Amino acid sequence: MQYFTLLTVLIIISGCSSKNIVERITQENSVTKYQKASAKPKRFTNLYSQKPAYPKTCSQNCYPPASSLKCEHFAENCQFTAEQPKLPLNTGFAVQWLGHASFLISTPDGTKLLFDPVSGQFDWPVNWAFWLSEGFNRKTPQWPSKSELAAIDAVFYSHNTSDSFMRL
Repeated sequence: MQYFTLLTVLIIISGCSSKNIVERITQENSVTKYQKASAKPKRFTNLYSQKPAYPKTCSQNCYPPASSLKCEHFAENCQFTAEQPKLPLNTGFAVQWLGHASFLISTPDGTKLLFDPVSGQFDWPVNWAFWLSEGFNRKTPQWPSKSELAAIDAVFYSHNTSDSFMRL
């Protein structure tokens, strides 16, 4: 029990000792709109004043079978099987899907941007919970090599959840 307590304390201390460094990059012509009546100074607000019209939540038959989609199990390991036309578009950008919400984008000038890097199934403790509940497993993506990762110019995180915020 002493080892477990010591390990728990060490994990908490190591997690709290790392610094969270955020660098804000804004252009000279950036438009930033702040809330007028806010208890917190400089709280941001949406630039678009109209209220978005979101679709209603599906109530029945939300995932009807489709002949162009073949799945190993219901809504798991699905593949699109219909013809995928080649689009005559050449912008110079190369987009590589790495699995989950991860993308590696190469720009025409050679800049490499990594979005939402998730290199495995789930990070701890979600992986344990999934294993214990016999949840489904994602296919392991083809991940960039160490040299390719070293050549990345910027990493972006769109959200911070336990299955999407993994250390590289």
